[in-house]
Amino acid sequence: MAVAGLSVDWIKNWEKYGKAEVLQLCRNLTESKNYEEDVTMQAVQQVVYEVAYHVIRGNLKQEQAASVLGDIMELRDDMCSILADVFCILDIETNCLEDKVRRDHFTQLVLACLYFISDTLLKERLDPETLESLGLIKQSMQFNQKSVKIKTKLL
Repeated sequence: MAVAGLSVDWIKNWEKYGKAEVLQLCRNLTESKNYEEDVTMQAVQQVVYEVAYHVIRGNLKQEQAASVLGDIMELRDDMCSILADVFCILDIETNCLEDKVRRDHFTQLVLACLYFISDTLLKERLDPETLESLGLIKQSMQFNQKSVKIKTKLL
């Protein structure tokens, strides 16, 4: 099942009907019984990614995206994990771009979403430097050292 990208018209008219269309699309995908579970979740993940990417590009305000993402989180119990996966991908992409404005948009979006996604989940998925810039950890170097120690003990 392929999901068409978010309509540019939805983004331009976010308050009028864009937000409602995105939310309805996600509802339809999560309630669909016609497709396999993993294909449906990939489609929802793609929609979440596109919403977040429009924030990073500056086409959508982080508050607007956070609002619809909060609504999407209520559709299923595992949506927080899907959002964390999307943030992980965007963390890597924005780090590679070395574009400070887009990176700032990403961190602002994550900060706006902190009220419905646990910092524990983000600590599992995001880069230590990102976690430090978000204020979720104090020092990324110290976090890396502790992480290596824990992983070494698990072996």
